[in-house]
Amino acid sequence: LMWTGFFFLGRPGEYCAARSGNKYFRLSDVQLLNHGHNLDLWSTPEETLRRSTDAHLNFSDQKNHHRGEKVGQKASGHPTASPTVAIADQVCHLRAHGATPATPLCAF
Repeated sequence: LMWTGFFFLGRPGEYCAARSGNKYFRLSDVQLLNHGHNLDLWSTPEETLRRSTDAHLNFSDQKNHHRGEKVGQKASGHPTASPTVAIADQVCHLRAHGATPATPLCAF
């Protein structure tokens, strides 16, 4: 999650449920794309997710009250320091442990 926080410039409460009032990211807030094609987070092979070209997070609630904004980042080309790899790794981890779309992105 460190790379996710770095690339998406989020507040800690958006990544981890530290307090009950936080609106943290859920798996359903994640979108991975490969050259413009949306990847199914549940059925796409892990290696394909890790090779995605774009990662988007849906900010369902923000301080500025702009709900539903999506923020996207392109793959950096680095094997670990990449927004797409960081998000894909977390999706793969959560998927392997029975996550649902409502599972917080910070769950492990």
